[in-house]
Amino acid sequence: MENICNEEKQDSGKQEIEELQNKCKKALKNTLKIAADANEISMYSATKLNEQTEQLYKIEDETEKIKDNLDKTEHAINSLKNPLLFWFKGLFRQNEPTHSKPAFSNFQKNKEIQIEEKCQIISDLPKERNSDNKNDGLFQFNEEIDEGLDKIGDMLKEMHNRAISMNTALKNQGGILNNIDTNINSNNSRMKDQRTKLERFIGK
Repeated sequence: MENICNEEKQDSGKQEIEELQNKCKKALKNTLKIAADANEISMYSATKLNEQTEQLYKIEDETEKIKDNLDKTEHAINSLKNPLLFWFKGLFRQNEPTHSKPAFSNFQKNKEIQIEEKCQIISDLPKERNSDNKNDGLFQFNEEIDEGLDKIGDMLKEMHNRAISMNTALKNQGGILNNIDTNINSNNSRMKDQRTKLERFIGK
């Protein structure tokens, strides 16, 4: 009778342990799914940020083109006032160095790499294996938990590094926006000045 009671206690304890293990596995799988979703959103945001940076560079290029055209217009206006003098100055301007655009950051160059990054976390979670040995079952459980936690840690590290890159890209965007604003203000001022010069010239 005592042996039967002991066996029932052992079975009950074993069942409780299995229930706890299953709860741990379920919680781990849910955490992996949440982390994978967050990582996917992070990659999408990084891609959109990169596209936005490229658009800002294009806008900056357009304001630079306007600036170049205003240089030509100003040269033409001044040539009308004194053709010989500005033809002479134009010879020296041809040798002036041109400014090159800064290259995109590594974060921007790696856009395709970021897009291709896909998480295979849930499908890679090791499946349970039946074992007659109690110690083998416990080892398998610990192995699954450790592997799942390692994957969560890897994703968190990946998101952390991506956040740093995105922060750098945002700072870079701030610099581009400042350049655009400076170019726009300068172009507006020069256009007003050129209009005034033309009006004076035509008035004469």
